[in-house]
Amino acid sequence: LASSRTHTLTYTIASRCVSEQKRKVYLEMLKNDRMRPLRDTIAVCYKHAEALHINQIFGIEANGSWWYPLEMEDYISKSTSPIHSGAVVMNGKGIYEDNSILLSSYHGVNAKTVKFTYTTDNSSCLKGKSYSVVIVLTEDITR
Repeated sequence: LASSRTHTLTYTIASRCVSEQKRKVYLEMLKNDRMRPLRDTIAVCYKHAEALHINQIFGIEANGSWWYPLEMEDYISKSTSPIHSGAVVMNGKGIYEDNSILLSSYHGVNAKTVKFTYTTDNSSCLKGKSYSVVIVLTEDITR
């Protein structure tokens, strides 16, 4: 994929959360020094969300700080390992199965949502900007 254009990949998914549905992924090859805007919402099947690496979902690390709802704190851990220092991992399955965290609706299906905000350091290349993403935990990611 050497050219800087959009490529379409089609695949069929089958899992405990979804049955035999065709999906597409659009892969855009960018020119050097370009970055696409982050997605503001992603849906994840809660059954397979025991260890979501939030840094990878964001796709950026710029010596920043994280914010997320206090009631989610028991399900979010930060690595202190020298190799993975700063990695933030969320147990989405635990959040979904916790009855004290209220269900909401996402496109007409039951869901629980967690909003993460990452604020970069002023000294970083992103100069103190904040980015947010809402992670939707649901049984039905097809809607």
